[in-house]
Amino acid sequence: YTKGARNEIFAMRPAAVQLLYMGFPATMAATYIDYMVSDHVVSPPELEWAYGERIIRMPHSYFANDHRQAYDTRSLRLLPPAEAVLPASFGPALPKGPPPPPLDPAAVHAARAVVAA
Repeated sequence: YTKGARNEIFAMRPAAVQLLYMGFPATMAATYIDYMVSDHVVSPPELEWAYGERIIRMPHSYFANDHRQAYDTRSLRLLPPAEAVLPASFGPALPKGPPPPPLDPAAVHAARAVVAA
């Protein structure tokens, strides 16, 4: 999750009420975070049981942004088609292992070819 986070500070409860906002768009599953600011897309009401925090839902979007901060759309060409199933693991990284290598465009292309076959 958020690189460089210092959650041990939150674990000591320096504030009476502690809130999660924009750093990590999912539950921290931590007893020391009381609330999470989110929206109905990121935190669907039917999955609220899975969150450790009480959810404060913004009416439209919890993420404040503008068009000047848009991402480079050229990276979208690496994505598989919407109907494709791409096997992936979203499990935690090994505790003291090396960081994973960056995605290689040739490997992504090869995975797309396997999925398309």
